[in-house]
Amino acid sequence: MRLQCEVEVVSRLLPTCGLRGRGRATRALLSLGRPPGRARGGGVYLMVCTARDRVGARYKVQENIERFFTRFVEEGKATVRLREPAVDVCLSKGMLQGLLEEQGELICIWEGDLLKRKQM
Repeated sequence: MRLQCEVEVVSRLLPTCGLRGRGRATRALLSLGRPPGRARGGGVYLMVCTARDRVGARYKVQENIERFFTRFVEEGKATVRLREPAVDVCLSKGMLQGLLEEQGELICIWEGDLLKRKQM
């Protein structure tokens, strides 16, 4: 699953150090899947690739999602709060259908259903 949208990764630890984040979203490609070359039992990752950072940042999703913020999903906005690292992945300006599919898959992974369904 791939979704092109505006992504801002906000660290929740910066305010405790007296620092502020960049506060600016960048256009990115958001992917959900397993890293290539890994065993079938490997975890599922959320990958954020930008034009500047082609390799992208990987965030483990399985047993790592703290909360979803989906109040404004109709406007193309959503936020995924991760436990480790302590970041919020803020999504905006995404296509509604793609955002709903991505959110549905993330929720299934959060509950552990998607991995069982894909193995069948």
